[in-house]
Amino acid sequence: MKKYKNSSYAANKYSKDIVYNSEVTGRTSITLDDFLKSDPSLTEADFEFWKNWSDEDYRVESKETNNQTKKDVSLTSLDKVVADFCLSLEEQYEEDECERIYLTAIREATRRFFNDESISSTTKERFRLHYINGERVLDISERHGVQSSSVCKGLKKSLNKFKGYFFLSIREIMEG
Repeated sequence: MKKYKNSSYAANKYSKDIVYNSEVTGRTSITLDDFLKSDPSLTEADFEFWKNWSDEDYRVESKETNNQTKKDVSLTSLDKVVADFCLSLEEQYEEDECERIYLTAIREATRRFFNDESISSTTKERFRLHYINGERVLDISERHGVQSSSVCKGLKKSLNKFKGYFFLSIREIMEG
């Protein structure tokens, strides 16, 4: 919430003025009076038009940033967990042994995930498109004719299911 309150979108939305950011001057605002004084041919309707345009531009920018953040979760997000796991393994094994375990666990988790009959074919397809092929959530939602929030929720659940298979595979490899 703190990020939202400090965002350009919130600053512009809750101001009567047009607020914009400049690399040179930082955050600046244009009042209705300043706007009208800048050009005698401009009207309050012109100001409202640009204010609405600015609000929408910041809203779209904020939404795109938020969507990008959501889609940035990928199988590589497991790297930190695996790296921490591998650090303790390095005391016992060579670095290539850790990589072998990681790749084996990924392959096994992928096999289990795609063979799990409780997971719908649509969910598997969306998982493949996003996490394996790297497609954007927005593109997947448009292709399937659903809202992107629905795709995000499904991807989050399927990633958690995949992680469960991954950690199960790690444990089985280590025990056996």
